[in-house]
Amino acid sequence: MIFISVEIFFLRAFMTFVETRQGILLNDIILSQLPAVDLSVPIFVLIYGVCIFTFLQLIKTPDNLIKAYLAYGVLILFRSITLYFVALEAPVNIIPLKDPLLEFAIYNNYTLMKDLFFSGHTATLVLCVLLVKAPVKKWIILITVLVAVMLLIQHAHYTIDVLAAPFFAWQSYVLVFKHKKATKLLKPILTKPRLRES
Repeated sequence: MIFISVEIFFLRAFMTFVETRQGILLNDIILSQLPAVDLSVPIFVLIYGVCIFTFLQLIKTPDNLIKAYLAYGVLILFRSITLYFVALEAPVNIIPLKDPLLEFAIYNNYTLMKDLFFSGHTATLVLCVLLVKAPVKKWIILITVLVAVMLLIQHAHYTIDVLAAPFFAWQSYVLVFKHKKATKLLKPILTKPRLRES
């Protein structure tokens, strides 16, 4: 509980910094060709639907569930770093993306508009793609592409935010699931003690 409280306090303070500083306004050729449409509801439903489904799949293998949480933690770290160093102004004609859960639980009912590079929604879905197995993987890939397009239609992100997201999701996955040193460090945590035979 103390850890969660500290994390929420940090996120609120960090996002306040991100939202109030001066950033760069990008000239996004693709966004300029797209009409701005509010798609917050379908985006919200698809993202949380995929996250819940992924959790239900991973809960069958606790080791992978723990690794998934760690990979998501690495992803959040990557995003915090890029948000700190890449200061951007909200795209022209942005329609703020409503996320009632995060806004209520973490952001004190404030809608963020400048947490841009890279797209956390796209990256989260890509990470889910990497975590699930066939045959559902292809459907989550389709949902990921659909959400990425909807984020652009809503002008909630620049094109570069969405295109960069899969790279960081992949790196987060590789660092936890494939990296030899990470696997070695996690082995004592993930290895269950065996009961002695009487």
